[in-house]
Amino acid sequence: YKEDSLKDVVALPDVAQSYFQKVWQNYRAYIKLSRTNRFAKCDTCEFFKEADRKNRGDRAAMERNNERADEHFHAVKRERQEYYNKIKMAKENRKNYLSLILDGADQSSFGLPHFAQRTKDTSGMKIPMKLFGVISHGRGTYIYTVPPNSQTGANLTIEILYRVFKDVCGKEGQVPPTIFIQLDNTTGQNKSNFVMEFLALLVGWKFTIEDYVSFLSVGHTHEDIDQILSRFAMYNRSHDAITHLELLHNCKLGFTPAPATEQ
Repeated sequence: YKEDSLKDVVALPDVAQSYFQKVWQNYRAYIKLSRTNRFAKCDTCEFFKEADRKNRGDRAAMERNNERADEHFHAVKRERQEYYNKIKMAKENRKNYLSLILDGADQSSFGLPHFAQRTKDTSGMKIPMKLFGVISHGRGTYIYTVPPNSQTGANLTIEILYRVFKDVCGKEGQVPPTIFIQLDNTTGQNKSNFVMEFLALLVGWKFTIEDYVSFLSVGHTHEDIDQILSRFAMYNRSHDAITHLELLHNCKLGFTPAPATEQ
């Protein structure tokens, strides 16, 4: 992107280790740590970990491996910091900036009909309902349910973006001239010529002036949208959802403030 268009980006300060330790000491009794990490791991990080194990005892080799691992870590950190900078800009200057992050939830958590109390009769075949979330930073959160007969892909991404733009335009009279969009690394759905051409049309029609699409490094994409989707899944586990409307109702109750929901 054009560097000069982001002149007002200000790096956010890192959380001090002493503050983290203070919070950890005060609240660790209320924090549950998962024994297993179900998220896909970064291949590069795993390569450096394996190299570190193999080179144990060879101090020079371990130092070279650690230097390369640090370079990778700082590159990932810079990408994430850039995402936080865009969020800050959108919150502080709503007139000129719109920051969005879009992602889909794990389909296995939202099959219908869903019963909180599983029995042999209720754990049979389910309709796999797709659930997609969008955070418009400083504005609100959107949740969309997609039936199984609608395929995921570039068309779905474009449709969701269109609906968010329409809602923002209806509430504020216009969409801000600069849009930041954070997407997952799905090739067929997000890294698509059709998605890029749709955003290029927005600029061509003078609907926006600049559109920025970003992707975090593979294996380092877990962000705020994933946390919201996990809250929905956790609430849904203990509440029935027979229809998609009840599923949307659970999503509204599972997170505060309640998101806008659409079929």
